[in-house]
Amino acid sequence: MSIKTIGQQTQSNTKGLEKIINKGAERLVIDVLQSTQYSTPIPSTIRELVTNACDSQREKEIAVEILTGKAQVSDYFITRKGDEYEDSNFDPSYYDLKHLDLENNKVRVNYLENDEGTGYCDTVEIIDYGVGIGERRLEGMLELGYSTKRNTAENFGAFGLGSKIALSTGVSHYTIETAHNGKLFKMNCHPYKTDFLISKWDADGDITLSNGEKAYYKNVTDKNYTKISFGSKKHNRRAFDNAVREQLSYINNVDYFTQYSSGTMVPNYFNKEILINTPSCIVSEGSSWYVKPHIVIVKNPGDTIGINYGTIDFRELEMEDLHGNIGIKCPMRQSYIDDNGVEIVLQDGVDVTPSREKVIWNDNTKRYVQGMLEQAAKEASEIIQEALKEDDFVKWIKLCTNILYKNTSSDGLSNDLVGMSQIAKMVDTSKIRPMFKDSGIRFAGPKKMMTGYRVRYIKRVGNTIQRTELDDWTSADLSRVYVADEGGASKTKDLYLTMGDANTFVLISPLGTDYLADEIWKETRPEIVVKLKAEKAKYESRKQTISELLETQSASVHDYSSVEISEDVLKTLNSIEEREETRTLTPAEQRKLQQKTVMYSLRKKMRDDVWVWDKVEPKIETVLNSTIPTFYGSTEDAVKIKYAARMLESRVPKWLDIGTSIYGEWERSPILFREAVPSNTDEAYKFKTEKELDSPQIVRIATNNFKYAEKNPNWKHIDEFYFTTEEDGSIVASEYLKAHLTATHLHNKRSEIWTWLSRRPAKSFFGPASDIYNKLDNYIRRGRVITHGLDRETIEFVRYLNSFIEYQDICDSGDVSLRQQKSRELFVVDVPSIDAYDKDLFSMCGVFDDLSEHIGYFMSFGTDSNNTSHYDEIYKIIFDSYNKFDIEVPEIEVPDLRFKFYTSEANTDS
Repeated sequence: MSIKTIGQQTQSNTKGLEKIINKGAERLVIDVLQSTQYSTPIPSTIRELVTNACDSQREKEIAVEILTGKAQVSDYFITRKGDEYEDSNFDPSYYDLKHLDLENNKVRVNYLENDEGTGYCDTVEIIDYGVGIGERRLEGMLELGYSTKRNTAENFGAFGLGSKIALSTGVSHYTIETAHNGKLFKMNCHPYKTDFLISKWDADGDITLSNGEKAYYKNVTDKNYTKISFGSKKHNRRAFDNAVREQLSYINNVDYFTQYSSGTMVPNYFNKEILINTPSCIVSEGSSWYVKPHIVIVKNPGDTIGINYGTIDFRELEMEDLHGNIGIKCPMRQSYIDDNGVEIVLQDGVDVTPSREKVIWNDNTKRYVQGMLEQAAKEASEIIQEALKEDDFVKWIKLCTNILYKNTSSDGLSNDLVGMSQIAKMVDTSKIRPMFKDSGIRFAGPKKMMTGYRVRYIKRVGNTIQRTELDDWTSADLSRVYVADEGGASKTKDLYLTMGDANTFVLISPLGTDYLADEIWKETRPEIVVKLKAEKAKYESRKQTISELLETQSASVHDYSSVEISEDVLKTLNSIEEREETRTLTPAEQRKLQQKTVMYSLRKKMRDDVWVWDKVEPKIETVLNSTIPTFYGSTEDAVKIKYAARMLESRVPKWLDIGTSIYGEWERSPILFREAVPSNTDEAYKFKTEKELDSPQIVRIATNNFKYAEKNPNWKHIDEFYFTTEEDGSIVASEYLKAHLTATHLHNKRSEIWTWLSRRPAKSFFGPASDIYNKLDNYIRRGRVITHGLDRETIEFVRYLNSFIEYQDICDSGDVSLRQQKSRELFVVDVPSIDAYDKDLFSMCGVFDDLSEHIGYFMSFGTDSNNTSHYDEIYKIIFDSYNKFDIEVPEIEVPDLRFKFYTSEANTDS
């Protein structure tokens, strides 16, 4: 945010009394500017320090261009007089090319964990390899309001406040280590003073500050760099991580690392691949942060690098909400007042608060954002039209389907199509009618588009063939397309083509009857006959065009008539009992006749950690009258539904457990829906014995079928599987989430003695403690989910759920200020309390810690399972020590998380 005007012109006939800062309030004003003006200290600290680091890198690039003669000063700077602008004019003497790192243009963020300490024991580091801090800047950058960026449009900063922002997080000081032109300075910056850390005894030289104090430095051969570091509390680790991922995903020169307590430093891959970039908008790889258009603050219109400033407030713009993970590029508005008091606008854009935390929704901002949205919509239409150019006819149909139907799932789509599907949400795609080349064929549904042809989806179910008329292209797999000549489909060919894993294909066959010919034959009025003949000619021409396109314009199309079947295969197919060939009802017609609806349940593959969707078609009456607790959601809720399945996987029975006749891929899958026949199973859906389960169900439903589920109080949206919100705003975790969070928390906190208590001698000497251990260990195994291998979106969702644990602890601490701050970060609104995990169960960790403290010394003796000769003697000593310290193991009920099944007759545990 550069070329910033500091003074405001006021028209008056008198000089008046000039405003100054009251001497007694100087510290109060300093506190406001450094700390309390920030409503979200952690995100603001990351944003300000990283963008300052990026500014330093950019300043280095500009300085190199000017000093080497590749650019003029006027290409990047304006020159203004006045104390507030003097330090922002370009000074070539500040730079030395031999000390500038011309190879490294990265900014590095390090989060260093330290599990041994307390308080601000972790460390955050921001490192840049820009111009460094020295000479007048060494003192100036410690002053409030000092800036070198007010006369250039190339930097984000200009107010001179951001470099002090680390103090807003509550630390007593932050540390600066900087090398400038061969001189290394180190200093601790406190709220009201700065201490230089290199003593005169270790120094190689010094500079004299304005107050007469000396700042000592050491001579170094390092290239220029600056590192700012400060402390962080453990419970803020996730907040810092979220701040980096949320705000900096559009800055491609930031490296982000975490160093764990073990000393291992690992990279965090948070930058999103840019899929589409235009002068007005930017679309990145699927992000879990925003599903609506958001503002990306850039330095110049058209830049690919910017800061994510959150979603656009469409209420302020008096517009309907738009959707899509699309960044709308907006520079910060830059202007200054000339000598005549006239505002000169150097760059239009949006206004932000001096803290740069939020966009100011004033008239300038509204006007600019509205204009950028209009421009983005126009560009989106042009991009989509251009993207729909394709030489292969079938690929063109697939492309149009994926973009214009606005598919919410990105499964199987290329990055280009993912980006297109996002940007398509910005425009009314119903007005886009793409044409395939110059054929005259415009994209539409199969029946309207494929004039003269019948398009069917062929699927093998067991030894029968299902042929379904296609109403739209979204339900068709166009990877296998066959075109038939005159004549109907053959069951033998269909069975042959669906042998093996590929059990579906699309069949395009010509219609057998031309209804227009019949109409012409019956018509006696000459003028109508002429009209009908013209329509028939047009019809035949269009049919011929499509025939040629299918034959010559697509490599995906195969000739159905030329399919040859070997004699051996033909004998096998002929052995299948033939049935009368009758018209098969479409699935839609069958459901309407039987009053059924379509849903999707989850199945886990037997040998892979992969979950697949299987179609089920319960009767509407079943949905309305179901007494089983069921949680449903749409495609947009897929992440929540799939993770719910993982949470239930170890708790619910598997199909094999209850004696069902469904085997193969189904037998070891957990039972997650049981009120309808899975459409892709070859076996009848039945139980060998009548059994009832007390476990819940989860299912995916199209949003237009929510109306059935909403009428049943036992069916609830998938959000309620996780938690509900009380009238006062408090959050209550569901029984499922509470068990999961408690198990996860116990697993993360348990100590070595847990494993020790599982051994045979421990059980005999310490029965109560060992029994509790066994129950808690079983609780953990049933309740927690192994998160290895999850996709990014699911990992972010799990992190959000796990943050409930930390928030409950903060609520219980009674620190209202910290709770309110954390509430804004996690929930936006104020959440006064949360019931997330079972603190009584978790308190058992303290009992085991006490036990470990008093007898832990003896745990290393006699525990080798291959050497039992000294068990009795060693454990007698441990037992005596245990009784000596009188450690009491309280009686506590540990729930059994395993859902059970019962026989109907006796309703007893089976």
